[in-house]
Amino acid sequence: MIDPAPLRHLSLFDVVANFEWNIFASTGADGQVVFPNLYKLSIRYSAAGGRTDAAAADDGGCMGVRLRFPVLKRLHVFQCPQNCVLLSKAIYPPKLHRAVIECASGTGTLEKISGLVPSRELTVIMTHMDSDDMGSYYRAANKGFGSGAAADRLSLVLRTRRAVPDPARINWTHLAALNVHTSITTTTLLGLLAKMPNLDRLSATHLISSHRSDEFRVSHHHPSKDGQLRPMLPQARHVALRFVAELSLHHRDAGFVLYLITGMTALKSLSTTPTMQARLAKLVAKHASEHPHLQQIRLAAAA
Repeated sequence: MIDPAPLRHLSLFDVVANFEWNIFASTGADGQVVFPNLYKLSIRYSAAGGRTDAAAADDGGCMGVRLRFPVLKRLHVFQCPQNCVLLSKAIYPPKLHRAVIECASGTGTLEKISGLVPSRELTVIMTHMDSDDMGSYYRAANKGFGSGAAADRLSLVLRTRRAVPDPARINWTHLAALNVHTSITTTTLLGLLAKMPNLDRLSATHLISSHRSDEFRVSHHHPSKDGQLRPMLPQARHVALRFVAELSLHHRDAGFVLYLITGMTALKSLSTTPTMQARLAKLVAKHASEHPHLQQIRLAAAA
């Protein structure tokens, strides 16, 4: 058996869902496996996954072993299986510094994440939306990413292959950062941002224009498009927008970007598709008198 007491950092890879933690020696009462000095835990589950026992996981138990990480500060869990024992708040100290959870985003997993111990920073990586009951799914997501969120700073990374969240069904008011690494239309992005008023970072790497080139009015006197209120994100400081190259029209896409960022009065840096730089710079200069803060934006090419 391995003595857990000396460990400060622990990284495990290709771990099965029913991993037998009893390879570590019991050091606590009632056969608990306690990691008294562990500062950082990083675990990547096998893609084959499997499921853990839901009832056992609630109290930090797994395969007859109860885990405890009393001083843990950083938690990284990748390819997290449903009912993962590491999503039990019973095994952690009162507050984590940082947690990163990558999951398939079934309803049960989202409920676990929303009930996780408070943390200064929580990043949730959704790999796909998976639920038989989408109503329950959105209720769990709104709890986890809305006003009831446990984290002081909450970031969401979308890597969903089949779908993106429905803007009409979300209320993710607590999100501070959104990274979209899947195809998303400009219409859907506008809808999502309208439900995320506290964002300070935004990245979308596979944007597809769903508007005509003449649809956007960038003046302060016209803050809407076809009656849809433009998202006003006064705290947004860093934005990266990259359009799908083969579907991009530079004049149309540059107009959309300018339309979006005119409500971002704290914006410091803007990264866009490299071929759009010249067009966007001209638009910024043209509307400088109406939007003086745009002159302070640092333009860069999105990676």
